[in-house]
Amino acid sequence: MSKVARIARKFVLQSHPQGKPKLSDFKLVEEKLPAALQEGEILTKAQWLTVDPYMRGALLALKQGETMMGSQVATVTESRNPEYPEGTKVVGSFGWRDLTVHKPSEKFNPLDIYKLPDMKGLPESYALGSVGMPGNTAYFGVTRILEPKAGDVLVVSAAAGAVGSLVGQIGKLKGSRNN
Repeated sequence: MSKVARIARKFVLQSHPQGKPKLSDFKLVEEKLPAALQEGEILTKAQWLTVDPYMRGALLALKQGETMMGSQVATVTESRNPEYPEGTKVVGSFGWRDLTVHKPSEKFNPLDIYKLPDMKGLPESYALGSVGMPGNTAYFGVTRILEPKAGDVLVVSAAAGAVGSLVGQIGKLKGSRNN
């Protein structure tokens, strides 16, 4: 158990973007983390962060000084939780920050954190995209809800986003026409 003060770096909203987002809309700040973890807590270090189209609209809900939202693939670097030993890779909604102290929910909750599954040789960053939440949403939405038949026209109103772009690709593989 470490007793050394830790400093996390995180991006916070400085001002709501007018037009294209600029570097000056955000500020990199430091945050002092507890020197010791409490029972059940883990310390994670970010490996990959999300930058998704939805964030533009979601920025409106953030107040000045709040941490930029987003998911990340992270490595547990210290643990007081037997379910998440040091070295465990996780996916969590920790925002744009390098270090996070977090106490995982006792019940599985994918909106909290979850252990990174075996990526079978794929890059870990894919867990934030095509084989993560966006990919699963697209895949199960198309194959279990829409169930398009060959030749059906598939219309995706937000195909520029992470989920929509995958819906179009999956639909095409299923034989639908994308217009």
